[in-house]
Amino acid sequence: MADLNSALRELKNGNVLPVYLVIGDNDFLKDSLIENFKKILLQGDNGDFNYQKYDKVESLKEIIDAANSMPFFSERKLIVVKDEGVFRPGVFNDNEYKYFIEYLADPNPATCLMFIAGNDVDKRGKLYKRLSESGKVLDCETPKGVHLLKWINREFAFYDKKPDADLVNLLASAAKGDLYFLVNEINKICAYAGSKQILKLEDVQEVLAKTLDAGIFQMIDHLAEKKLNKALKGLNDLLELGESPILINYMLARHYRQLLQYLIYSKKGLSEKELGQKLGVPFFVLGKLGKQARGFSIESLADILNALYKLDLKFKTSFSDSKRMLELTIINLAYPGQK
Repeated sequence: MADLNSALRELKNGNVLPVYLVIGDNDFLKDSLIENFKKILLQGDNGDFNYQKYDKVESLKEIIDAANSMPFFSERKLIVVKDEGVFRPGVFNDNEYKYFIEYLADPNPATCLMFIAGNDVDKRGKLYKRLSESGKVLDCETPKGVHLLKWINREFAFYDKKPDADLVNLLASAAKGDLYFLVNEINKICAYAGSKQILKLEDVQEVLAKTLDAGIFQMIDHLAEKKLNKALKGLNDLLELGESPILINYMLARHYRQLLQYLIYSKKGLSEKELGQKLGVPFFVLGKLGKQARGFSIESLADILNALYKLDLKFKTSFSDSKRMLELTIINLAYPGQK
């Protein structure tokens, strides 16, 4: 299976294969790949005439006939097939599969035929094996862990920007693998930063999208630092985005519970890798949790969780102002023991 970045480098150098199979779970990477192929292969005024897309394939013969036809006043044409059913056994008759396999044995070099699929392609089937022999299989799996951090840094590098680790980690933890979200946020951050090349989290916080997870992280940071006004502003930002007080309280409780688990497991001598597995979080989130956990004791976190549990009961059994109740709880979390 070919590396996506190396395939793009080959494409830019003019090394284009007649057949590609693109698999993986990330639609953003697939869409970006298609746009890169279109940009490089379909230059000039006849680009639209040399691009065909099939969302639903009624006949494999129709696809192969289109692939065998010559481009219109151009060196190459691009055909994109987004129907994953092509690789499911029994969808088409034997003659069509035979026709398809014969084409893969001797594809038209003037056509770039690209199939887009998920992860459920049968890698033992004849189609997959013949296609991988005639062309390349490209993986568009969502980057995770250190690969996601590298991906974020590369996106910033396109704008000639270098983000600090705090900014990269916050974006990674807030995105949950949504690369569309990340590209949008990075674009806004770089536009906001102007000519500044070195970007620190504190310099661009105002422009960051206030997603719930990112907002919870920042609120607890502010609470730990006794920055009550910032914590309350973060709460109001989340409420203005339409997040319910019950959900915010739930997310606060979940986060404090993770901090408690971090302290308990740390005292048992677990390694960073074991801690991450126990808590079910990637390493860059684990580092953030560890930094926050140092400001608490096991007893204080148990008291906080008890207070949040009581607030949840009030939400469900009382008609009082839920926003006001949540604000008072935030104040008590910033200054425990004071009324």
